[in-house]
Amino acid sequence: MGLSPPLLRININREVGTGKLYLITILSTTLYNIAISNSKPSLLVLAAPTRVAAFNINGRTTYELLRLLVNRPFKELPTASLTPL
Repeated sequence: MGLSPPLLRININREVGTGKLYLITILSTTLYNIAISNSKPSLLVLAAPTRVAAFNINGRTTYELLRLLVNRPFKELPTASLTPL
């Protein structure tokens, strides 16, 4: 009673030319059609790490979606913090 279903989160990562855009288009269209056919609003949110990728999927950049601040001056990481990597 009054419980919402759990969120469905899908992360798609692969190399260039593997069909990510096609997969995202098919999935988002299918999920949208399921919501509409059940008289539910489509609550689908698409995000990508770069503006070009976000534009290609008609989504937003990850930092826009999460409202992350990116207008800070660049600072080099100390060498000691890079050693474990």
